[in-house]
Amino acid sequence: FGDNLFPDVFDWLDKLIEESKKNDYGWYVKTHPDFIDKTKEMVVDVFKDHSNFTVLPSESSHLQIVAEGIDFALTMYGSIGFEYAAMNIPVINASLNNPHIAFDFNVNPKSIEEYENILMNLKVVDHNISKMDVYRYYYMHKLFHSPNWLFGDYVKVLNDIGGYHGQFTPEMYQYWIDNWSLDKHQAILLGLRKFIDSGEYLYNPDEPIESTFVDQPISASQS
Repeated sequence: FGDNLFPDVFDWLDKLIEESKKNDYGWYVKTHPDFIDKTKEMVVDVFKDHSNFTVLPSESSHLQIVAEGIDFALTMYGSIGFEYAAMNIPVINASLNNPHIAFDFNVNPKSIEEYENILMNLKVVDHNISKMDVYRYYYMHKLFHSPNWLFGDYVKVLNDIGGYHGQFTPEMYQYWIDNWSLDKHQAILLGLRKFIDSGEYLYNPDEPIESTFVDQPISASQS
């Protein structure tokens, strides 16, 4: 995403460890369930000598975490920004280019100094969460944009290749080849050409397009 407060995630974690020595908070760390084992091991290793941090199982339920009394959530730019906001838990981001930056349901410090000050004064953080803004974000981010620009039915593709993670496996290449045709190829090119020429901000591949053969490559320099 860029424009993060810290150069990388581990610098961010080191900062949290440093700040944790200045307070008596209970700190809980949860890795993403999709992390590879080596990444999980690295995260566990970061906190192994810091008893005030508890590393939770990656499959832990966020509903359970909230039900057991979490007060704040910290992330650089993760999806918990809207997931926890939807459950009335304030989220503090460590990025000014996070997906939720256009909305006010997260806390978005603009500098490391401001970030440190917020962490040290959580009890006085006054942050009202608008559920309607959370719902607006979810709609715009998850529902408004069509995923069908390469395939006519993206959901069907996921079902055919064994679920969401199947699209990141080598089998996806074979699926593409098996379902390729010149007509489909031309339809994709026509749709992209129409979008580029339209000057629109959003590409909607579900709109009907004229059936005209395209025999030239598409590049960013072409009008």
